[in-house]
Amino acid sequence: MPGRRTTEGDDNKSPGVIEIPEPSVMIVMIIVMTVVATEPPSFHPIYRPCPKFAGEPADLNIYLHLNNNDVMKVEKTYMSNSNQNVQEMIRVAMQCRSKTVQNITKKDILKILFLAREHMSEKNSIRHDLAFYWYLNGPYSDTIEDNLKILVDEKKIIRSKTSQSEAYRIVPEHASRPIVAHNEFMDEAAREIRHIVDKSVNVNKLVRQVYETSAPTKWYISYRLEFLPKFKSYSNDICKKRKSSFAPKDMLRLLDDAVLDFPTNSEFLGIRMIFMDFAKMTNAFLRWDEHTSHDDLLKELHVMGEEIWVVFAHGIRVYHHDVAYKNRVNSWRTAYESVLNELDSITLQRVKKFDELVSDDLRLAPELEDMILHPEQHTFTSKAESVADAR
Repeated sequence: MPGRRTTEGDDNKSPGVIEIPEPSVMIVMIIVMTVVATEPPSFHPIYRPCPKFAGEPADLNIYLHLNNNDVMKVEKTYMSNSNQNVQEMIRVAMQCRSKTVQNITKKDILKILFLAREHMSEKNSIRHDLAFYWYLNGPYSDTIEDNLKILVDEKKIIRSKTSQSEAYRIVPEHASRPIVAHNEFMDEAAREIRHIVDKSVNVNKLVRQVYETSAPTKWYISYRLEFLPKFKSYSNDICKKRKSSFAPKDMLRLLDDAVLDFPTNSEFLGIRMIFMDFAKMTNAFLRWDEHTSHDDLLKELHVMGEEIWVVFAHGIRVYHHDVAYKNRVNSWRTAYESVLNELDSITLQRVKKFDELVSDDLRLAPELEDMILHPEQHTFTSKAESVADAR
């Protein structure tokens, strides 16, 4: 990535050395920063509606600054495979879930079928019909979405749309009518689906179960599931002058966890740098006694936090997908690099503005800088202990 982030060596450095131009790039929330108590410069975020991404992103009620229209209009390239095995598993999942929930979300269907697949025996050929890749809300499947759409078109399932999401309900006369004859493999699939539905009373518990058992990184839990929704709630409360159920120290603790859980893989170095800038600014802002008086800054940080997750999700699918999606990896990688560069450019502007609010003394102690740059070389018995020791 041109500019400040690089993993390339030059004539005087060994290849692969990470060049960090200034310490503030990698500072994290565990550093106590002194905020200058002066009137902050005005932030003028350019909000625009988030375009519809392929699949799950449409479920996120967020706004992006990213301006690369060609990249952000990620085309929905369906595999367009009509698969009756997949349709039958959708029917079984909806039949089971409809006993307790009338309107069933796509997220619910996806997570039920993902967990059911994970519990099927390796010899079950139906496992291969369910192709997933990791994305915004965890495992996502264009195969399932395609066949869900087919069932809607055939009027076996009714779809209802709201401003936030879509919900589905199965037509009663089709609820107990198998789409394909059951063999031993489909019988096993149906048993696993029923078992998952019986154990998971709602979609939120189902999502957490998927993240805890199968996510490629703990960041799905500490950032997507824990920090982002609570930071959104906190931001909304402060901006509406309401008392929040979360205190600044709660947000800082969750941010601690998210920083320590961020993947250390080299392929995520670029978005890691951006996230650390976000952590630095959010930490400084939340420790500032006057932060509740500056709604524009809080909104800006909330938007940036959501943007980081969207860009990270573009990257995670490049490396964590089933073989059925191998022909899409190159286009995914191109999209990821483009939105990453776009967000990096915007972040540099944000950091420049935000640095006017904080003291210039942002240098890290050598041991802290080493921990941040090379966390894989440090052993922590717990998150709480690592943060306490650093402080």
